[in-house]
Amino acid sequence: MVLTDITIFLQFMGNNLDNFDLLIVNSDLNLQSGVFREVQEECSIVVEGDHFHAKAFLNLEQKYAYDEIMRYVCIDCAGVFFINGPGRTGKTYMYKDLLANIHKLGYIALATASSAVAANNMPGERTAYSRFKLPLTPDNNSFCKIQT
Repeated sequence: MVLTDITIFLQFMGNNLDNFDLLIVNSDLNLQSGVFREVQEECSIVVEGDHFHAKAFLNLEQKYAYDEIMRYVCIDCAGVFFINGPGRTGKTYMYKDLLANIHKLGYIALATASSAVAANNMPGERTAYSRFKLPLTPDNNSFCKIQT
């Protein structure tokens, strides 16, 4: 069971038990339960009730971004969104409401942050580097390693 926990933790960090000199976990053990690890992680995020009320306190630009993102979600259209701004301007506040409502609709959103400090305030607490297994020193042949 400990090796199973270690395996799951290593997979969460984009690594593999085979890269270490440890015992091999029984291959019959289904750690993924038929669902990709990223989806399992997102489904396990606890959504707090106060996350559903942030929209009422957003400024006009934030409401526009919020509504545009939710429009994509509601018409089931794929999209990638990047919200940028100086510290303490409500980005995390808006993200939490967006993610809570996306989860409430039964969808999955892979929210990431550019730094560990910012990720600490986000549901799921993931940086883009850890979520998408981005190389720290990219080159022309680099690619992310998320399963789709």
